[in-house]
Amino acid sequence: MPDREIRQVPKPSVADEAVAQMAAARNLLDAHRPWFGISAGKPGYAVVAFSIFLIALVWGGVTYELDHDRASVIGTAQVNGDNLARAYSEHVLGTMRLLDQMLVRTRGDYENNILTADPVTKMTSISNISASAVILGIVNEHGDLIATNKSSVRIPGFAAEREFFLAHVNGTSDHVHIGKPIHGRLTNTEVIILSRRLSKPDGTFGGAVFVSFDLNYLSGFFSDLTISKNSSFTIFSPDLVVLDMIRGTGRDLSSIGKSVAGTPIEHELAKTPTGHYETVAVTDGIKRLYSYRALPDYPLIVVAGLAQSDILAGFYWRESRLIGVATVLSIFFVLIATYQLRRITQHFQSEQTLRQTQTLLIQSQRVAKLGYLIHDLRTDRVYWSDSLFELRHVPRRGAFTLDEVAKFIEIEDRDRYFAGQKAAFAKRQTFSADVRVRRPDGTVYWEHRVVHPQFDAWGEIICALCVVQDITEWRTSEERERELQRKLMQSQKLEALGTLAGGIAHDLNNTLTPIMALSKITARRLEPGILRTNIETIHAASQQAGDLVKRVLAFSRQDIIEKKPTNLRNAVIEALTLMRATVPTSIALQTRIDEVPPIMSDPSQIQQIVTNLVSNAAQAIGGRLGTITVTLEMICGAGTDRTIHLSVADTGDGMDDATRERIFEPFFTRKEVGRGTGLGLSIVAGIVADHGGRIEVISTPGTGARFDLHFPISEAETSVAA
Repeated sequence: MPDREIRQVPKPSVADEAVAQMAAARNLLDAHRPWFGISAGKPGYAVVAFSIFLIALVWGGVTYELDHDRASVIGTAQVNGDNLARAYSEHVLGTMRLLDQMLVRTRGDYENNILTADPVTKMTSISNISASAVILGIVNEHGDLIATNKSSVRIPGFAAEREFFLAHVNGTSDHVHIGKPIHGRLTNTEVIILSRRLSKPDGTFGGAVFVSFDLNYLSGFFSDLTISKNSSFTIFSPDLVVLDMIRGTGRDLSSIGKSVAGTPIEHELAKTPTGHYETVAVTDGIKRLYSYRALPDYPLIVVAGLAQSDILAGFYWRESRLIGVATVLSIFFVLIATYQLRRITQHFQSEQTLRQTQTLLIQSQRVAKLGYLIHDLRTDRVYWSDSLFELRHVPRRGAFTLDEVAKFIEIEDRDRYFAGQKAAFAKRQTFSADVRVRRPDGTVYWEHRVVHPQFDAWGEIICALCVVQDITEWRTSEERERELQRKLMQSQKLEALGTLAGGIAHDLNNTLTPIMALSKITARRLEPGILRTNIETIHAASQQAGDLVKRVLAFSRQDIIEKKPTNLRNAVIEALTLMRATVPTSIALQTRIDEVPPIMSDPSQIQQIVTNLVSNAAQAIGGRLGTITVTLEMICGAGTDRTIHLSVADTGDGMDDATRERIFEPFFTRKEVGRGTGLGLSIVAGIVADHGGRIEVISTPGTGARFDLHFPISEAETSVAA
């Protein structure tokens, strides 16, 4: 919304008020110069300069306070908008997941021929939702409606020209399709259609299963919220077409179906899937602060918009009051300027000396990476030295609150630090500690802090002086030394264990060889019967034991592996093809397998990596709904550096730090007895290391895990493969 609509009446700017007060000071000085009893020399000009300085200080403070106040109001509005967008997205996401689960279950029943002659009853039990709110239906490959949870009447050509049907006919993707708002033929209302592809037993197109729901079902809850008439909740499709819009006055049907392509949200979405921006809406011309979130797993964007006129209503009243106070103070400074003529000169001389001293102090602090802060407990204001602003890469400002200062300290160190400081102050002692501090750009560094409490004559503490020093380099070198020691011990342990495992495996392999050979020859010579069956069982068991020996030999790196130019894409696809049958249907297996250059490898080793990682991911998810994502791509670095990136991510239980540090140890496992040997990830680590690669593991409890494998590729390997 334009400024004239927000402020209603024009107001003089803060800068205009300041200039007017400075001019008044100069005029007052000129009018009373004879009364001062001095000539127009330095004292007179000092009074003018000091008066202007005071007035500038007042108006500068007003400007700063108003900017800070406005930023605070906007910041609070951004938080509120983010919370509204989060709640809106969670509501929409929950609805979409519920509807998508209905699609998946119905598709599974249809493709497995579980739907009987009475599909209406079956589909109604699946949806567990009234057919008046949501229509669940199936169309065949010709677009004929063959069943819904509302009626079993067949409608020929029902979906033949519909967007969702054409999207599945022309594509092979298994992803859910979300259509644009249309007029529903079954409900006679504006609806959105969610659909998934149906496949015949031979994998060809077999139609689609869909749910049709009106807009009120998707976001009706938010239409009942008490919000201002200019606030809004909006759902966009990926091409930025409005699927639904709710304002304080109700659902805006005139905006549904319109495109907002080319507006700031398109630019913001290209940078990050979640954020906020400020712009004038193309639908109604009102300026709003928008918070947006792109839904995971579904191509939808939800946006919560708060009108700027509502956000800044209280700010403009405070702005008028501060300008009035600043005007009164400016007049007061002009009146007392006559009594400060001779003191002003001495004051400026003292300030000059102080500034020089402060400059020297700042320079020395900068060289030593030192800074300090003063906490005035009487006003709960914290003041920083200039060097501390530079140390923390924070723009200079007047003062902080204790809560603002505390947020710079990492959460893991915050409680420990303040608890120790409180205990030291209770004993009237100086407190020192090392803490991690996060800069606004996200970098973390170490500070050594020494806090000196200052007491008054009665002993309640009035001030605390904290001297800080950047000790990141020292802590980094110390941690690097500990990490090198840990890796050395781990390497020695793995080497010893590998030698032992290799020796045992070779001996066991020599023992198994005659068993496998003789059992196979004997079984061939026997007639079919119990004896031959028993011999064949012995042969199969010896083969399984032989496979285990091969895994142990691969772990110990004593088995000879023949490397040859290998197409990783084919190897990964073959492994996933075999794994699809073992992954529960409750787990979605998503893949993005790009063409990558061949490397010198053994295809069976690559397949073993994929099999181990996908199996572990499926076991981490268990019987819950979840997703396993496998990605193969090439990453180009600086110059000629190229890396093949293989990633396996899951939505399982995740791991804590202690478990994550041990997962590559041989025979370490969290599985119950009989479900794992603890060698899978050790073998994966050995294979990756043998290829000169590296593994990164990202996981926290409750958020799943992601294994990122990086295989280097050189021009020489490409030439050999070619």
